[in-house]
Amino acid sequence: MTWPPSDSSSFELLDERIRRWIWNQGWETLRPSQEKAIPLILAGDRDVVISAPTSLGKTEAAFLPILTRVLAAPEPSVQVLYISPLKALINDQFSRLEFLCEALDIPVHRWHGDVSGGAKARLLKSPGGVLLITPESLEAVLMRQGARVTALFRRLGYVVVDELHSYIGNERGAQLQSLLHRVDAEIGRTVPRIGLSATLSQPELAAHFLRKSGGLPFEIVEDGARSDIRAQLRAFRKAWVPPVPVAPPAPSVPADDDEPEDVDDGSDLDPPLVEFLLRATRGQSNLIFCNRKRDVEELSDALRERARQTGLPDAYCAHHGNLSKEIREHVEALLKSMQQPTTCVCTSTLEMGIDIGPIQTVVQLDPPPSVASLRQRVGRSGRRGEAAILRIIVREKELTAGSHLCDRLRLEMVRSIACLALMADGWCEPPDDEALHFSTLVQQTLSVIAQRGGATISHLYRLLVRDGPFGAVSQTEYLTLLRALAEKEILVQMEDGTVLLGPLGERIAGHFSFYAAFQTPEEYRLLGSGRQIGTLPVTFPLKEGDPLLFAGRRWKIVTIDDQRRVIHLAPGRGRRPPRFDSTIGRVHPMVRRRMFEVLCGDDTPAFLDPTAAELLTEAREVFREDELSQRLILSHRGETLIFHWDGDLAASTLRLLLQRANLRAAPPADFLSCDAEVADVRKALAGIVEQPLPAAEDLAAAISTKCREKHDGRLPEPLLLAECARRDIDLPGAIALARRLAEAP
Repeated sequence: MTWPPSDSSSFELLDERIRRWIWNQGWETLRPSQEKAIPLILAGDRDVVISAPTSLGKTEAAFLPILTRVLAAPEPSVQVLYISPLKALINDQFSRLEFLCEALDIPVHRWHGDVSGGAKARLLKSPGGVLLITPESLEAVLMRQGARVTALFRRLGYVVVDELHSYIGNERGAQLQSLLHRVDAEIGRTVPRIGLSATLSQPELAAHFLRKSGGLPFEIVEDGARSDIRAQLRAFRKAWVPPVPVAPPAPSVPADDDEPEDVDDGSDLDPPLVEFLLRATRGQSNLIFCNRKRDVEELSDALRERARQTGLPDAYCAHHGNLSKEIREHVEALLKSMQQPTTCVCTSTLEMGIDIGPIQTVVQLDPPPSVASLRQRVGRSGRRGEAAILRIIVREKELTAGSHLCDRLRLEMVRSIACLALMADGWCEPPDDEALHFSTLVQQTLSVIAQRGGATISHLYRLLVRDGPFGAVSQTEYLTLLRALAEKEILVQMEDGTVLLGPLGERIAGHFSFYAAFQTPEEYRLLGSGRQIGTLPVTFPLKEGDPLLFAGRRWKIVTIDDQRRVIHLAPGRGRRPPRFDSTIGRVHPMVRRRMFEVLCGDDTPAFLDPTAAELLTEAREVFREDELSQRLILSHRGETLIFHWDGDLAASTLRLLLQRANLRAAPPADFLSCDAEVADVRKALAGIVEQPLPAAEDLAAAISTKCREKHDGRLPEPLLLAECARRDIDLPGAIALARRLAEAP
């Protein structure tokens, strides 16, 4: 490389020691995102959002100019605060930044639950350099360190938020906004914030999220360069098997040590699918993404068993959030070491930018949860300048004379086609940050009071609501919230007006789970062969002797200790996968509109395999025969089907409106199903369009699962309904949908 690069204006702006480090790494040039970001970040007077695909140097785009500023004026304070959603990502970035900062004599620290108390004490005694931390640990620092917080962050120059997209629209994001605002308030300065993400469709919205209360201008740095993607959608027909009559119990009782050789429990994994995945992944390192933890366990076991039967190496493992930290870290290290090709079957836990080495192929089993998620997942492949390889696997039923219309339309396959086409267009779901987040406001109120040893109502209101991230909450609503917390003895107000934690508030804030804004379900610990292998929510009956798949291994339940919430396992032979609560995010209207276009079209996407192309042709024939491009409401087998081709939020709101008209409708999917005649449905839709609209809170009252966030159960009913109305009701969208349906032929 030439020294210095003649075509780089930003390179000369960096500290000479950093330029020397770049030269030592053999870089031939700066990435486009780095070239654009360096002068903006060096100015230190604005927020910057850097949006670029995985592995295109976003971290360096932020830290090269930041560390240049640190080198110019080192201070006895944390000067850079890096916030990550995952401890594993912190550990990964710690090694990466330590390698850079070691040459610059800048200390790098990390703070999370697995870091020793000694390391944390040393930072508090002699703060400086870069601190990598999770939102939950930052919450703990603010609460526990009290007056030390100001000294710790006195000369803070920058905040870097990694994986910015993962925070938008959820409790953790509201918590992060509040924590960053509180840090600014503690030190009396507005600190520039840098957001990093590979998955942002509208970076401007993300920039507004990064600093919701305003205060600094922002700049967007986008690097649209990406590796080529070689994609294929492969369909597998699952043979229809008639139900087997239940046989009467056998007269003899098996011995205690008898266990089933092979417990299927309704597997959707046909042998041809497993055989294909075995061939497609052998000899390479790959990721197979599943939407359900149950599928992770079942598929990893099936691949390991088939590899054993065919004499192939045991190169398959599982990775999801209920596995123990030790197992997850072992899998990550195995992938990163590249000592042997490894295929990991995983959930979204490996979507984030943890360095796991080169991945040849990404497989998505079943339709992706969203286009944004698919973009994030395919970004794990194609590093080191190679093309990314994506395979989407869909499982479709073999049709019979009695198959339902919606099965004949192959809607899951069509949704996968739509997601892949939208990703190719460069589109993904925009961020949604409309919720009020009363639950997180409860947590932040308690946190501020605990940190300060008491606070006035006016201070709490100014800090959190008026000037803070909860600006959508009115003063009246906040006072209503405080009164409700006082009635429950969570808060207590002294005669001088100071608000303290009440008896229940002390217990809530003193529990180790308080620092997380999101709900963590109570689960049983699983102990296998004497060590903890993970946790399991027991939402269905378990008994001693049952088989269980977990961590890609086969076990038998030995004992269940309900008092200590512990399940002891021993190696077994049965293969029954565990059951977990599974939630897939809402489908965006754009996805369903593209599905409609796919069914209306004539062209066959080049990425379909022959089976998928054949199934698409069959689905289009059904679509045209039933004139579904025009007919959106039709009778089918005693029910009325409503093909809304809209997003889940508008469709679920329409369902509530139909229920108000005394029509029962099933929860929305790619269609609505009503237990009524077509004429009655049309009449109800016309009434919805013509009659005065109900209040969104009135509709929200009919939702049975209103308490979904951690502290929702502590909210007074009016605030809970207001939260539900903002989060789960889309009246304008539902009315527009009702009008479109009512006017359809």
